[in-house]
Amino acid sequence: MTLGQQPARDLGTPGGYQRPEALAARAGMTQPALSRLEAGGVVPTIPLLERISAALNADLIVEIAPHALPEELQKG
Repeated sequence: MTLGQQPARDLGTPGGYQRPEALAARAGMTQPALSRLEAGGVVPTIPLLERISAALNADLIVEIAPHALPEELQKG
């Protein structure tokens, strides 16, 4: 699982890695559930992402942006 360009596990402490079981506990989930999420085996809900971001002391930012136009449709 990544947050922005940085893996979630790298946001846990100032020096980097936080133990997965500690992060899971802070987010109110089990370590196996966190592992499934990181492996892409689960589609997270917004409330779950909010809990994980709070456990990481990070902001959760959800953005909807338009697709880029194919090159042949761009003016110029």
